[in-house]
Amino acid sequence: MSKLIMIVENSHAIRKIFSFMLKQEGFRTVEAENGEDALEKLEKERPDIIFTDLNMPVMDGVGLIQELRAKPQFKSVPIIVVTTEVRTSPKKEAAKAAGATAWMNKPFKQDQVLKIIKKMLR
Repeated sequence: MSKLIMIVENSHAIRKIFSFMLKQEGFRTVEAENGEDALEKLEKERPDIIFTDLNMPVMDGVGLIQELRAKPQFKSVPIIVVTTEVRTSPKKEAAKAAGATAWMNKPFKQDQVLKIIKKMLR
């Protein structure tokens, strides 16, 4: 069975591009528009990797990471932060402290995404 990847991103267009790209590579995807939506969907799904934006309404990426790392079933799931913040920022530091596994900058390229996925699935 192919690996399941969750994409948590408030931009509909970016979610769809990300999902399309991953499906082309044989992955299954589940999409969420913010952290709260992700938590609801995670009651039914257990992804192999989670990609999350940092800046989202309702519940941001830091809040989502904190919630997930508090749950035993998500302690070891890789969480990749996808952000436009290139330099170190308080929000990136908070995501790291909360338990983010890695970062990826926007705009991203397909080969970058696949490289991170391959590394995380080892």
